[in-house]
Parts: sequence; C-alpha cells; structure tokens
Amino acid sequence: MEKLNTLSSFEMGLQLFDFGHLEPLLAAHIYCPSAKGQTPFHPVSMYVLSLFRRERKLSRREALRVLRHEDEGRWLRRYLRFEEGFPSESGLRYFEGCITPELQQEINALQVEALYQAGLLPNRGAQDRPTKGDDEEEEDAEKKKKFMEARRMHYRFSKDILYVCVLLL
Repeated sequence: MEKLNTLSSFEMGLQLFDFGHLEPLLAAHIYCPSAKGQTPFHPVSMYVLSLFRRERKLSRREALRVLRHEDEGRWLRRYLRFEEGFPSESGLRYFEGCITPELQQEINALQVEALYQAGLLPNRGAQDRPTKGDDEEEEDAEKKKKFMEARRMHYRFSKDILYVCVLLL
C-alpha cells in the first residue's frame, strides 16, 4: 500500500497494463531485416519508451538522457530491459514515425479489449456481449465490487490512471 503512494502515473500504468501482447503486432509493422545485420531493439521496450517520453513531455534527447542516467534511469532501464545498449535519437524517431494512426488504432483496440477482459471497463452493450449464467454474473459483480473498493482506496490516483489510459488510446 505504501508503495502505491510513491508511484507516478506512468509507473502505475506500467503496473496495470501488460504490453507484452503488443510484441507481434509491433514487430510485424515496424521491423524489417537490416541490411547492416543490426539487431533491432525490442519493439515493446521501444513503444513503452515512447509512451514515457510523451507522458513526461520530453524531447527524444531528454528521454534518452533519463534512460542513460545512472540513478534516474535505473528503474526505466530495468523495466524496459535496456541493459547493454540504448537506442539512438534517430532510432527512436524512426520507431515513433512507424507508429501510424492505423497501427495506433490497432494498439488501442487491443488495449481496450484487454481492459474489458480484465473487467476494468464497464460491460459492453447487450448486443456485444454473450449471455451469462448466474455464476458468471456473480463473478462479475464480485470483480466490480473489488474494483470499486480499490478505486475508493486509491481515489487520488484515479486521475493519473485515467491519464495513462488516455495516453495509451
């Protein structure tokens, strides 16, 4: 509980979302074999680095400076798994340029679907959801109850979480 008080909205978003399922989509849309034989950085790591940059309103150069900083960037390097090498400013620019509006819409759809699957968004309209039995409805009610309790306990973070969700959309 104490740790939640020390998390930024970005760090909280990283705790809430699993970005791993985006890897095949990002890799398929962005990476192609390198003529120089270079191995590209992990696509999810690059995507989350881009989110970090946008959330903090940093230039690419500033975001990479934070990433390289011994103390300030330690948690970011650990989370993004940038242990040995770092992307260049031009590499990050290239990556961000490949995130087309169409690709971002696909990413958004996957993220929203993940939120539905986790029970963190209200149920869809009746025409979009399958009929549920009593047990499933009780489970849903229990999930909603737990979610609302957590929401009340951490109300002061709700704006930050919403901000991170909006960033992802």
